[in-house]
Amino acid sequence: MSDAEIFHIQLEPRFFKVLPENIFMPLIAYIVKKIMKRRLVVTMHAIINPHDVPNLLQDDKLLGSLHKLLSYVVYPLYIAVNRLTLNLADIIIFHNHAILSLALQLFKIKPERARVIPHGTIVSVRRRDVAREANILCLGFLRSLRRINIVIEAFKIIQNNFPQAKLHLLLMVSNERCNTNRLKNLLRELIGKKIEYSKINIIINPSEETIERCLEEADIGILPHQENTFESSGVAWRLAGLGIPFIGKTIPKLVSDFKLLRNELLKDFSPNGIALALMRLLKDKDYYTYVSNLLVSLSRERSWERVSDTHLRVYRWLLYERGSPYNTL
Repeated sequence: MSDAEIFHIQLEPRFFKVLPENIFMPLIAYIVKKIMKRRLVVTMHAIINPHDVPNLLQDDKLLGSLHKLLSYVVYPLYIAVNRLTLNLADIIIFHNHAILSLALQLFKIKPERARVIPHGTIVSVRRRDVAREANILCLGFLRSLRRINIVIEAFKIIQNNFPQAKLHLLLMVSNERCNTNRLKNLLRELIGKKIEYSKINIIINPSEETIERCLEEADIGILPHQENTFESSGVAWRLAGLGIPFIGKTIPKLVSDFKLLRNELLKDFSPNGIALALMRLLKDKDYYTYVSNLLVSLSRERSWERVSDTHLRVYRWLLYERGSPYNTL
């Protein structure tokens, strides 16, 4: 590693429990820049909103009960640690302009060091007979059962109009706190007797192979995100790259990247609101095709080939280009 000319740090703070690890980031950045004299690139994948502390900690009863204290004490520390790290970087990468704008306010970085490189995706489209299949996929991290209950209640409404519909719940949970069988039983209790169990497929911590298979079968996605973290949703872009329309809430991580989805990003993220948006896609084949093509068009600008080329241009600029602080010509 000591032979590398450029070091790239990935900052993605998912929970406050990773803060002890992040505390060492300024030290690592200082060693790279001041002692090893190397170029430093940092990607800031997400910025936590202080109002989301209860949501991010609600699966931990002790920390969840202390969320007010954490908001007043730990969040300022989170800001300070990231400010120290980012201000040592030569280049700071953000996935969209909303994250960049907030970072300029919170971390006092120099604008000339910032670059916006979008989240990448794989673009691969297949023809879907949505009226016949109606496979609905809910993929993501399980933050609370209440959010999943909203999805299940929406699916109950959908079943009245599309009895052939199926719901696939692919949920990621922290392994050390996950009792898979107990969680499945809780979800079954939420489902109740109104839906045949065969109509809902529940998989906890699915393998990548399982995720790919379910994505291949999916016609529509539901993103149950509620938190106001500023980031770019990898799940949303994965669906978009496959031309799979999705329903989500009007939160920063979706609105900042998908402004054109006016009917699919909902202020009223209730069972009725979700069901109405789903039914519009299921009933109107032309509209479904329009949304699918729109998502694919957006994704082509974010293919992994384009994103990787942009990263390489950043590295080349640091090493060789006129204007770089390392070019002595």
